[in-house]
Amino acid sequence: MKMGDSLLERFCEALPSIHFHAVEAPNETAYQELASYGGGWSSAAYYSLNCQEYLPKEIDRCLYFDAGDTLVIGNIDPFYFMDFENNFMGIMPVSVQYYLDGANKVYMGYEENDLFEKRARSVILRGLFNAGSYMMNLSLMRQYGYTMPDILLLARKLAELEGKNSKVYWGDQGLLGALYVGHMKLFSIEDPEFMFAMPYNFCMWHYDQDNSDPAYPPSVIHYAGALKPAAVKYDRFFPLFQKENNLHEMTELKPLQRKYYQYWREEAEKAEKTIRDIGIEKELLAF
Repeated sequence: MKMGDSLLERFCEALPSIHFHAVEAPNETAYQELASYGGGWSSAAYYSLNCQEYLPKEIDRCLYFDAGDTLVIGNIDPFYFMDFENNFMGIMPVSVQYYLDGANKVYMGYEENDLFEKRARSVILRGLFNAGSYMMNLSLMRQYGYTMPDILLLARKLAELEGKNSKVYWGDQGLLGALYVGHMKLFSIEDPEFMFAMPYNFCMWHYDQDNSDPAYPPSVIHYAGALKPAAVKYDRFFPLFQKENNLHEMTELKPLQRKYYQYWREEAEKAEKTIRDIGIEKELLAF
């Protein structure tokens, strides 16, 4: 076990509702190649793509969160226990332009063959969903999903089609879109009034498009499209989670975004107390 895993395990031991299991993703070289075609994401961003191969067989579904800029503040059961309807993934919507046909509320679902049409492919490779949070149907993936050799082959073919070897796709969400296009369940699609609801991946860029709070209560906050929460100056400094010389004023955020950063501040304070109580503060600072 690596030092970071060891510290995380000791931290989780103090949290009765969390059981930590370290699982090392195999074949780092393969992930590095996938990352080389992406837009700057690290190789770790691609670990989920074939997780059905290395996660324990008894795990039939997996909820993925981006590390570092997502925060769970509400009940996630409806998303976690969703009916995949024989799809490989469960996703939140990402943008009006991907899912509306003009002014009509019609779902514009892309299919596998769209990868061979340049305009549609550019949308798919940019991402049919935001990868801050998504569900993976591991049972179905083990039966019919892609293994790492398949994923590498697809990435190379996409590079050929695009005529370039970098920025072929938009990180993990672009490659996942290409892998499972036409086989992803869009959560809440049944309710036209909440066609673009993102309760389990509520991105801060919502406030770039709408100057009002959502009509639904967010359960998972994704600090995408704005400052990361550790980069904001609060009423106190958190040395375990922040770098003092690189902080931004809260006033740089849109007014309606600020409350979500206070959620992070509260959780940072709780985590700091737990870390000090179990005596790993010095080790964490050194790490």
